[in-house]
Amino acid sequence: MGVLKIQKERQDREKDRLGEAWTDHDLVFARDGWRLRAADRAGGPQDPDKVTAR
Repeated sequence: MGVLKIQKERQDREKDRLGEAWTDHDLVFARDGWRLRAADRAGGPQDPDKVTAR
């Protein structure tokens, strides 16, 4: 539960930071704004290949 709580807090900060660049899909581990291109939006599903690599 501790990991999920930390993730929620981190994601809430990221939503606040990105404002309208975040589209909320109600995901626990959503795509963040790191290396976000102008046409892209954060908040959606992560790329499965990148999750596996991490």
